[in-house]
Amino acid sequence: MVKIVLKIGIIFLASSFLISCMGIHELPFARPDVRLSTTGITMELKKSAYRVSTVAVSHDGKFLASGDINGNVTVWDMQNMKVHWSAKSPMGARPTFKRASVFTPDGKNLLTIGMKIIRVWDVETGKIKKDLKTKKPLLSFVNSIDVSSDSKKAVSAASDGMARLWDIEKGTLTRAFKAGVEVLTVAEFSPDGRHTLSSGKDGVLILWDNDTGAELLKIKAHPVIASLAFTRDGKRAFSSGPR
Repeated sequence: MVKIVLKIGIIFLASSFLISCMGIHELPFARPDVRLSTTGITMELKKSAYRVSTVAVSHDGKFLASGDINGNVTVWDMQNMKVHWSAKSPMGARPTFKRASVFTPDGKNLLTIGMKIIRVWDVETGKIKKDLKTKKPLLSFVNSIDVSSDSKKAVSAASDGMARLWDIEKGTLTRAFKAGVEVLTVAEFSPDGRHTLSSGKDGVLILWDNDTGAELLKIKAHPVIASLAFTRDGKRAFSSGPR
């Protein structure tokens, strides 16, 4: 049996590894690190950074991505435990705090969100492919990002109460869901990509039809919802909140 202790931060499970990163509320002078753990074994991928805020693992387990609050992104090769590539925020640019990151299931792209920017990276080269954009710049912070199982679509949740569907290849907005809450904290695809489940600071879960935009289900679950997850068959979903 493996005992898991979660401090401040984010934990992801990939293959037989448990991935964790230091929380964003640690002391500013503390050295950040990313840890990979199995029963009785711990490896640390250390690199100079300023408070690691997100980690993600590719679906094939080959790569690990980390991001920090200064907007820097690092992708690690899990086989040799070395940096595959690293991208720093441009000098003089306003830091784009990396709030979340996710690999596409096909392993080709890494999506990161930083403040009001949703960025698509080439996993192999580290080059920026595009930013997901609307006709007008996003005015609200983006709080979460998820990718469909076919690697073609992304869904984001933002502080303006909107969940947005994106075409990753074209980099364009395809649909927007207005949840009726001031701040939307999370949005997730169902495993088949047909539905989006969203929630925000009102603790209300809403299930959307991605094709029609229709609201299919609405449930009050928690005072505030921080995270969501579907089971693999898509028949159940789980949410976390204060109580």
